Amino acid sequence: MKVSLSFEDVSTYVCRKEGYLFQQINVKCRERKLVEVRHLIMKLAHDFTDLSLESIGSNFIHGGDHANVLYACNNIQNLYDTDMKWRFKVDQYYKYFKELRQHKYLYIPALPNLIDLGKIREKMGITLRQVEAGVSLDHSYIRKLELGLNGKYIPYNTAKKILDFYISVAIEKEIDIIT
Repeated sequence: MKVSLSFEDVSTYVCRKEGYLFQQINVKCRERKLVEVRHLIMKLAHDFTDLSLESIGSNFIHGGDHANVLYACNNIQNLYDTDMKWRFKVDQYYKYFKELRQHKYLYIPALPNLIDLGKIREKMGITLRQVEAGVSLDHSYIRKLELGLNGKYIPYNTAKKILDFYISVAIEKEIDIIT
């Protein structure tokens, strides 16, 4: 199953690999290196997200419209066709994003800041074993998701399955899990 990537997935990874922060390249600047990184992000976002060209352009401070994004895509394609270093670089990004799209992983530490799944489970009056049986998964994934252990990744579909189970139980038992 293919999972659509977000603009943040693409921009964060490209910026990190190119040695920049997104804030550094998201400026009105025509310095060649910054323009190339911006164009690369636009091309990859066009190919690996479900965003429209206008939506991709709007993620940049200069408020690029669909024409800017098309220009960026064509520019990267021209570099790809004429420069072997660019061909290698773009191929590496494509390889990474294709794999990521096939097996999207959820970074766990982001979740506990929003919700405490362990407390929600206790509030619902269900045990870890009941969750394990409900989602047909090893409890280690459930604990990782609940605890948000640093540096742990679990498959996106696995996390979604667990969260969907929590939501269905909450609806069934008419429990407000937001508060």
